[in-house]
Amino acid sequence: MSAEKQILARVRPLAEEYGMFPRGGTILCCVSGGSDSMCLLHFLHQFASHWGYTVRACHMDHVTQPNSAADALFVAEQCRALGVPLDTCRVDIPQWAAEHQMGTEEAGRTVRYEWFASLARQWDNCVIATAHNADDNAETMLLHLVRGAGLSGLGGIPPRRGALIRPLLHVPRALISAYLEEKQLPHVEDITNADPTYTPRNLLRHEVLPLLRGINPNLTDTLISTAASLRQDSAYLTAKAEAAAQEISMAAGSVMLPIDCITDAPASIGARVVQMAVDKLNGEVVLTAQQRRAVLELCYSTHPSGHADLPGGIVAQRVYSMLVFHYPGKVEILPPTLLDFVGTREIGPWLVTVEHGTCPPYAQLDACHFYLKEGSPILLRPRKTGDSLALPHREGTKSLKKWLIELRVPEARRDLVPVLEQENACAAVYGLGTHRDALPQPGQPCIAITIREKERNVSP
Repeated sequence: MSAEKQILARVRPLAEEYGMFPRGGTILCCVSGGSDSMCLLHFLHQFASHWGYTVRACHMDHVTQPNSAADALFVAEQCRALGVPLDTCRVDIPQWAAEHQMGTEEAGRTVRYEWFASLARQWDNCVIATAHNADDNAETMLLHLVRGAGLSGLGGIPPRRGALIRPLLHVPRALISAYLEEKQLPHVEDITNADPTYTPRNLLRHEVLPLLRGINPNLTDTLISTAASLRQDSAYLTAKAEAAAQEISMAAGSVMLPIDCITDAPASIGARVVQMAVDKLNGEVVLTAQQRRAVLELCYSTHPSGHADLPGGIVAQRVYSMLVFHYPGKVEILPPTLLDFVGTREIGPWLVTVEHGTCPPYAQLDACHFYLKEGSPILLRPRKTGDSLALPHREGTKSLKKWLIELRVPEARRDLVPVLEQENACAAVYGLGTHRDALPQPGQPCIAITIREKERNVSP
């Protein structure tokens, strides 16, 4: 069987399963000039009329190799010969990486994919095709295994993520080479790919994987099957985690969720909920298994407070029954704080005083002095989805969102309005008052809380 037919037999079922080829749409093929991308470009061009899409190409000159300009010229000539429209750009990645304090490889990937996405937005029903192959996937799986990734990492490279597709993901590198030879297609070589000391991936490619193939000559296909199975398992667990993560909320530069939505779920679900919370703060940060475990230990701990430092400057902080992810000091936030002290403390933009006192007559209640029953911990926090308040002097119960709209609190400042939580329910809100069910009887001992503005940030 010809190399073309073998590739077609591997590409067709994957493309159909993931809807890779948009009939009447556009495929933007990312072409470096290397063997994989040249195979992908010619294959997509060959079958464009069969599947009913239009092919365009794009090439970025990263200025990381002395021959990068020659590579760009080679890609332009090949696209011209095929009649494929080509978009190009040149970015000094080493300089960009230095300016953004990133590694060259990470910087190149970041800039490259942002440019791909911006190009794709120019056409309706457009997908972005990269030339990742089965051997790339095997290397990625092993890298994730060595570095301690979870199930999703061991599932390797996803065949599709949004508009990004990988049609050659089940095609081994040897079959790509056979296709190029069969079609007599030229390509350029990246000399760094042959150096096993250049990157950990190169070490796996040139030294580790050949040894493993001595045990299993069909290793690549075995890993393809394993990755597909693991992705199915991961998708099922992720769906369960999404249901458990409904209580994740954003609040003034931080992400919050109740501890029990993690502790009440199996650990495999809880770890995914942690990653989902981090994604809401920074979708580029992927936690390792060890980092997820550190956050889970915060949740399962008997101590009501603690923190874990995470990549990208993110801190995971446990505050009583809440887990909070935030960037310390970068934005003004109202950090969830257990009011287990007596005296006055600064909490975000507020001065909070806690005393033991006696509940006054209800007629004397106001919107910045609060009196709550003794015996249950009190958490000061920002608002969260589901908060509602029933005031002693008003009929009915109203959502906190509606209350804040009535008070004309600017939307940008609503996450800085202090909420007092007791027994997992909203007990009082600054600028509004105390929930009638949380009030002790006049004359009874209570916890007296006064909240004052440190500076005028929120208008009650």
